[in-house]
Amino acid sequence: MKQEKISIRSQDYWIKIVEMLQHNWALIEENYDKSVRVYFITDASTVFDQMDFSSKKEAKLGLRRNGFERYEDDKKEQLLKGWE
Repeated sequence: MKQEKISIRSQDYWIKIVEMLQHNWALIEENYDKSVRVYFITDASTVFDQMDFSSKKEAKLGLRRNGFERYEDDKKEQLLKGWE
């Protein structure tokens, strides 16, 4: 099965710890009309799902409701990963 390559400009990662040593990642990609698409990504950099929202604000609220935190704001997780 051939995998489609997706070009994502955003580098503002969101993270959700699913279980020990497994994370789900999300990137919010803004469209030209200000709507957004959130891409959900595995630790292996594979997109496994996507959701559309009417605005970036709605996307952020949806991510937080589902247990995601903005990676840049999660200093504890950064230290565990060794990325500062």
